[in-house]
Amino acid sequence: MSNANFSVELFDGSGHFGMWQGEVLDYLFQQGLDIAIEEEKPVDMVEKDWRTINRMACSTIRSCLSREQKYAYKNETSASKLWKALEEKILKKSSQNRLHMKKRLFRFDYQPGTNMNEHITAFNELVADLLGMDETFKDEDLALMLLSSLPDEFEHLETTLLHGKDEVTLKEVTAALYSYDSERKPRWRASTIQRRPWW
Repeated sequence: MSNANFSVELFDGSGHFGMWQGEVLDYLFQQGLDIAIEEEKPVDMVEKDWRTINRMACSTIRSCLSREQKYAYKNETSASKLWKALEEKILKKSSQNRLHMKKRLFRFDYQPGTNMNEHITAFNELVADLLGMDETFKDEDLALMLLSSLPDEFEHLETTLLHGKDEVTLKEVTAALYSYDSERKPRWRASTIQRRPWW
């Protein structure tokens, strides 16, 4: 939805709801309709004007929703009720998504046959998805989560990284894993060549 001075991307349920809300509020303010988000009518405003402002605000909010999202609210004439209904629906869904993504991150493990680049990329994608939901993580916590996702063969590397340190960074862990993986590949190739039949 846009006019000469403002543009709001249509919300389809999959984007960042909080950011979308802020943009819509700015748009309502620009039109002088943000007052309609309040539940109570101002004492100095007549009922007819209040109803008109609410209808205009509802129309503006719906114009910023995708067709699928706006259908359930097509008859709503109270801007505050429409606003709260959207919050309850989207934020509940966001909480469920956040729980699902957190479970995936906390249960994230190395999959046999996966190279280290793929493993780290998958980990970073899970973290990025949660950061997009306004979650925050300490860098050291992410570093330790990545380490804990590794199989027993990396125990020596874990000990080396953590020995004598008060904390470890995600960058250090990632660099060490890439280095370990690159060193392991030549050893594996050499071992494979040695085992080939002499005939």
